[in-house]
Amino acid sequence: MFTSIVWVALFVGIFTLLRFIFSPYFTWKKQMKNRSSIKNSRIHTKNKTYTFEEYRKLNNDYFFSMVIPAYNEEARIAKMLKEHIKYFENYSGFQGKKYEVIIVNDCSKDKTSEIAKSFFTFEGKDVDLKVVDYQQNLGKGGAVRTGMLLSSGQYTLMVDADGATDINCFDKVFKKLLQIEKNELGIAVGSRSHLDKESVAKRKFYRKILAFVSNFIVQVICGVKLNDTQCGFKLFTRKTTEIIFGVQHLERWAFDVEILMIGNHYKMPIAEVPVNWEDVDGSHLNVIEASVTMARDFLMVRLLYLLGVWKYNDSIYKS
Repeated sequence: MFTSIVWVALFVGIFTLLRFIFSPYFTWKKQMKNRSSIKNSRIHTKNKTYTFEEYRKLNNDYFFSMVIPAYNEEARIAKMLKEHIKYFENYSGFQGKKYEVIIVNDCSKDKTSEIAKSFFTFEGKDVDLKVVDYQQNLGKGGAVRTGMLLSSGQYTLMVDADGATDINCFDKVFKKLLQIEKNELGIAVGSRSHLDKESVAKRKFYRKILAFVSNFIVQVICGVKLNDTQCGFKLFTRKTTEIIFGVQHLERWAFDVEILMIGNHYKMPIAEVPVNWEDVDGSHLNVIEASVTMARDFLMVRLLYLLGVWKYNDSIYKS
C-alpha cells in the first residue's frame, strides 16, 4: 500500500514537473490559434477606426515609431505619455520628420484604452497616435509583436508603459544604433546593469541565486552575451523589426531573450547602452515567480530551436 502511494506520488510529481517545463511549448500552440484574433483587432486614430487588414494596407511611412504595450496601466500611462510625447515633440533629431505612437492595449480591464485615446490631441496639437484594442489577452510579448508589425517607422522603439526608463536616455540609444547599423540591421538595447552594483550587495540570497541562474542560461546556453536582456527599452531598425517579429514565438515575459537570439542568428549588430531606470509603483510582476518562469522559458526557447520545433524564417531575412 505504502509503495503504491509512493509510486503514485512520484508519477504525479514527474508529470507536474514535465508539464511545468514544457508549458512554453503548449502555451505557444494555444497562442497560435489566438493570433488569428489579432485580425479582429481595431486600430483607433483620431478621425477613424480601422480593422487590422485595412490598417496594413495604408502604406504609412514614418521616420520613427514608438510601441507601448499596456495592460491595466490607467494609473501610470497618462504621465508616461505626457513625458514621452513632449520629449519627441522637442527632440532635435526628429525636426521636420514624422513619428507615430502606437499603444497596444492588451485587453485591459480598466480605462487604459480610454486614457490613451485622450492623447490624440496633446497641448493643443494633434499627435499621430494609434490605440490598438483586441478581445483576448496575449501577454507583453504578444502586445509588443502586434505593435511592431503595425509600426511603419524607419526606427522603432519598444518602451514600457510605466515610464521606468528615463526617456532622456533616448538620444544616446538612438546615436548608438546609428553607429552600429549595418545593412539596415541593428538593435540598441537599454541596459540597467550599471545600476546594479550597489543593489546586488543588498539583494536577498535567493534573489542572487535566481539572478545567477538566469544570467547563466541567457549568456551560456542561449548565447545572448548581454548583461541586461529584460529592460523594456529597445530600439530597432525597420528591417530588423520585420525579421525578428515575423519569427518571434514567445508572447509572455521571456520574449526579450528570444528576439535577441533571433538577432544573433542573423548576425545583426546588437549593442547595450546604459540607461537611467527607476522602479515605478504599481508593477504587476511577482519577482520570484517571474524569475523561475523566465529561467524555464529561456531553457525551452533554446531547446525548441535546437530540436527544430521552432524555426527561423530565412525567407523573411532574404526578402
